[in-house]
Amino acid sequence: MKIGYACIPLGVDWSTNRKMSLKNFSSEKFLEITNLNLEDLRNILEYNIQNNIYLFRISLDIIPFGSHSVNNILWQKYLTKEQQKSPTSISG
Repeated sequence: MKIGYACIPLGVDWSTNRKMSLKNFSSEKFLEITNLNLEDLRNILEYNIQNNIYLFRISLDIIPFGSHSVNNILWQKYLTKEQQKSPTSISG
């Protein structure tokens, strides 16, 4: 049987649900939150792989206002080299 969960891991200290409000939107804050969310997503995925959890629904909050017109930031350009790598490959 394969198990998984949605969006919020309860047994670890990582979170990908950091948010910001539209009225407080700024490039600096957006990049800070997005970077933290992506770093924690990587940690969560690594944890899941190590614990044979292969189903994880990713929250829309990872990239705040990802499809909103206020967000015209090409955030992919700001990814670190570590964030550009895929998590530990799954062999099975």
